Amino acid sequence: MFKRIMLGLALAGALIGGQAAAAEQTVIVLNVDGQSINFPVPKGLCPATGLYAEVADRVAKLDDVNDTVLTLYSCADMAAQNFDLGNYLIVKAPKGMRGQTLPLATLLDAYRQSPEMFGKAVDEAVDTKELGKDFSEAFEEKITVGGGIKVAGADAGGIYLVGAIEMQGEERKTVTSLATGVTSVKGKILGINLYGPGGDGEVAKRLRETKATVAATLAANK
Repeated sequence: MFKRIMLGLALAGALIGGQAAAAEQTVIVLNVDGQSINFPVPKGLCPATGLYAEVADRVAKLDDVNDTVLTLYSCADMAAQNFDLGNYLIVKAPKGMRGQTLPLATLLDAYRQSPEMFGKAVDEAVDTKELGKDFSEAFEEKITVGGGIKVAGADAGGIYLVGAIEMQGEERKTVTSLATGVTSVKGKILGINLYGPGGDGEVAKRLRETKATVAATLAANK
């Protein structure tokens, strides 16, 4: 389930340009395996459009174990056609859970019974060398990926992962801080991934943002 937690839209800024239109709606209804889920859009983010959407689609296709159900970029960056690394968000749902449901309480119980096993699964799943190969093939240039992801605990809303990732292309290096919240909404497992500039020093901020987004999503679907 956690085989390829997506790390790579940071690379988009180094590779491609595009156009954008700001989204007016504050809640997007996601279709997750036939289930409608309300997703409150965090302030400053908008659905990917134009070539931003093309890049998002290209990156999503690298993930063979998750469906990408939503990609949001910085509204300001898209409007200004600014491809320096900013804040963005990706929502994913595991393909292996299609046609199945897993209540949030069951997900949290499983983690609390064996957090070490969960951490080991994450360590085995995040292969930066393999990820670099995937991006090199997708974007037709040599790309190396460094850094890592670790489990950051759980709360009443979900289980959290954090990390800092370095991506080196032929002409540019980017450093991205990230946090992922794994939760269950209406029985559907979601991975809510928030990314932003900066390395380890920004991870705590990403985690706070992710926890707030998870809580808002759960509240919007009560």
